Amino acid sequence: MTRPDGWIVLIWNRRQIESSAFQQAYERILRTYAKDYGSANHRNVGEDVINDFFKPGTCRLAAFDNWQEFDFEGLRGRLLSSSYTPTEGRPEHAPMMADLRKTFGKHQTQGKVRFDYKAVIYYGQLR
Repeated sequence: MTRPDGWIVLIWNRRQIESSAFQQAYERILRTYAKDYGSANHRNVGEDVINDFFKPGTCRLAAFDNWQEFDFEGLRGRLLSSSYTPTEGRPEHAPMMADLRKTFGKHQTQGKVRFDYKAVIYYGQLR
């Protein structure tokens, strides 16, 4: 909710898929096991849709790099918090989790992996 002429902010944390072998392996896991991943990806929202959301001439863009580190339980939680990943009991769930554990083991450093992001922030007045 916003007041008339109030400002609104849209923020996406975009994973930097090409930043590391781990990020590429995680993307492969999503594409292999999460059948709805392609259609649910926020990258499918084009600039034209975003600009149409805001009052003409008010949309601004800012971006900055950031990152998160996860131990295996944190990574597991990160994966399962996505609505497009298969839940427990679905046939893809167990092999996805085995692949995640193997990928974590291969890429971890001192028990952690790193997600690199670019925060993309659109802000302006609502149409």
